[in-house]
Amino acid sequence: MKLKILAILSLVSMVFALYMIFIFAPRETTQGDAQRIFYLHLPLATGVYVAAFLVGIGSIAYLVTRNSKWDRFAHSSAEIAVVFTTAQLIANLPSLSVAVLISE
Repeated sequence: MKLKILAILSLVSMVFALYMIFIFAPRETTQGDAQRIFYLHLPLATGVYVAAFLVGIGSIAYLVTRNSKWDRFAHSSAEIAVVFTTAQLIANLPSLSVAVLISE
């Protein structure tokens, strides 16, 4: 039951965040709508770096203590890093296609 409530709250907050990014936030005068990409890319990139840092901490702690909880911690952090990296790359595809079209 708690997981279902958490999933619903996560979905509602994500929809609200997307509304705030693409509808509510004013257009920046110098960069126009291009600056809105920072609202998505920066949190994703930060998540990747934090997860990679946690993989390092978990791995070092496992090598020092040989406690399997640190190995599981590093493994789950690596999975999170893969998810955030994939989301970052997928979110970047539209801007890459625009850059290719402009350069041709």
